[in-house]
Amino acid sequence: MSAKKAFGWRKQDGIRLAVIAWIVTCWWIGADRAGVDLQPFLAAAWPDAQDFEKLDGDSYRVVGDEETVLGYVTTGTASGYGGPLTMAVSMTIDGVVESVAVVEHRETPSFFRTVVDSRFLARLTGKTNEDPIVLGDDVDGLSGATYTCLGMTQSVHRAAREIAGSISTSRCRRTSDELSSGCPKSS
Repeated sequence: MSAKKAFGWRKQDGIRLAVIAWIVTCWWIGADRAGVDLQPFLAAAWPDAQDFEKLDGDSYRVVGDEETVLGYVTTGTASGYGGPLTMAVSMTIDGVVESVAVVEHRETPSFFRTVVDSRFLARLTGKTNEDPIVLGDDVDGLSGATYTCLGMTQSVHRAAREIAGSISTSRCRRTSDELSSGCPKSS
């Protein structure tokens, strides 16, 4: 075997190794950036808060003056028309959805703009743990963007349920097998 062929294999091995290293680096950077940045939402949703105590995952306890708990914030994810749709939800300690915001989505821009321009997100605020938060029941949808509205509604429902599961509230009552916001399914 000639020295030229042996050198060629080393060059190919070097290229293969560089490609593998590049793929691993990209994966590592992507995994590190996978979390949702809720800081802009936290500041906008709770301007009077003194601190945001990180809980599990993307959940925060909102603390005001004199260490008073003002509420909670977390994210919920569901499928929209274009794929996963993640909403940030803030909830008071009384179990009322205070504000919502889309933090990640893959929706078609025109459908998404239609939903945002229609003030659909405002329909999701003011809901309590007793509300089912179901599109077509207690939340009116938007013609032409049904899957986007459904994804948003389900995301808020999931986030509200997670928040209610982590706080003690007597407002949670089950009246049927339907999921109610914040009410874990009873056994």
